[in-house]
Amino acid sequence: MNYQHAFHAGGVSDVFKHWILVLLLEKLSQKPTPFGVLDTHAGAGFYDLSTERSQKTQEYQEGIARLIHLKEVPPAFASYLALIKQCQGLPDKLQHYPGSPYIIKHYLREHDSLIACDSHPETYRWLQRNLDAKYDKRVALHEQDAYLAMKAFLPLKEKRGLVLIDPPFEKEREFQQISEALKTALHRFQQGTYAIWYPIKHRPPVRAFHEVLQSFVPHQFLIVELLRRNDNDAKTLNGCGMVIINPPWELQETLASTLPWLVKYFAIDDNARTELRLTRRD
Repeated sequence: MNYQHAFHAGGVSDVFKHWILVLLLEKLSQKPTPFGVLDTHAGAGFYDLSTERSQKTQEYQEGIARLIHLKEVPPAFASYLALIKQCQGLPDKLQHYPGSPYIIKHYLREHDSLIACDSHPETYRWLQRNLDAKYDKRVALHEQDAYLAMKAFLPLKEKRGLVLIDPPFEKEREFQQISEALKTALHRFQQGTYAIWYPIKHRPPVRAFHEVLQSFVPHQFLIVELLRRNDNDAKTLNGCGMVIINPPWELQETLASTLPWLVKYFAIDDNARTELRLTRRD
């Protein structure tokens, strides 16, 4: 696999998924008992937006760059944006963007833990450098396939926590692989929260994925989507979504309060919209 997230760092999908990730981590932090996080597709962990890869696509210009200088944002978006601002070397200048393992590490307390995995050798080396966690007992990094990691590291030792599944979707069978891995994972760690990000090009594959999940997921799950335009072109990324199994209390209400605000900044045309609904096994 040759996927390099540096081309996409700070784009609309990153803003969407990492904002939700921050909300999930804040919910986990509300209880004093330790929590664990398994990040199955960790990536490099931290990105310099001035590099050739980031500058080639400049996806961050349509994503975080539209929000970084805002003076007022909804309360539910404030923590995420504050963290992004903390990562900048100079005030009022967008230079860096944190990946999911960096964000997760930021929220770890003394007895919480992170297991971050990436199967790409070059990306894994960057992950080791960027997280600088060699002497941090809370953090374990593994050069390992994401779906094998779910078998190897679940259940989490803390007995509560989050599994973040954020594939590059370069494989045709990615939705199927996710579903198969989730079946096993839910047997091992049924009480965990699972957050699965996915791209939206055209609707049929996404609808099929949701239907498969409804056939075996024993708990209710939340579907969150942000569409920048109509989802009717299989060749174009039109939006993205996240399935959240075992969503924390009041997460749906928190998302509902902010999604309409967020989509206005990312809309391509008048067909831009959001989707938010709770579903359960039939």
